[in-house]
Amino acid sequence: TRRARWDSAFMFKYSKREKTAAYPWKDEVPEEMMAERLSRLIELQEALSLTLNQAVLGKRVEVMVESIPGYDPEKPIDWIKTRTRTNKSVSLQLPEDPTFIPAVGSLVQAEITEVKPVTMRGRLAGVGELELASLAGSQLKI
Repeated sequence: TRRARWDSAFMFKYSKREKTAAYPWKDEVPEEMMAERLSRLIELQEALSLTLNQAVLGKRVEVMVESIPGYDPEKPIDWIKTRTRTNKSVSLQLPEDPTFIPAVGSLVQAEITEVKPVTMRGRLAGVGELELASLAGSQLKI
C-alpha cells in the first residue's frame, strides 16, 4: 500500500466465499487479529489518500458536473456535485450569483479549498476551455 500509493481502496476483512479456491481452507487468523489488521490498513490508506489530496489543495482542477442538488424544494441548494478526471468527488459551493449553474455533464474549473481522505470541496472557478463554446447557452437557470 505504501509503495502503490493508491488514491483510494475498498478494504474488507476476509470472509469465506463458496466456489472459490480458498473456501475449503481453515481460518488460521483469529477474528480479532483480522479486525486489527484491517483497521491498521484503513488508517494507512486514509493517511495516504489525504496526502495525495493535499497536493491539489489551493489549485485549479477540471471537474465534470455530476449532479445538481435542489430537486427537492424542501432542501436548499448548497453544493454542486462533481468528479475529477481521476474520479475523485469534489463538492462545489454555488457561486455568489446562483442564477446560473453549470449543466450536468459540463466541464468546469474548480479551485480546491478543502480536502479529506475521500472527498474534496471547492468553488467554481470558471468553465473548462474545451467546453466554453459548447456551453454558451446550456446553463441551467434556477
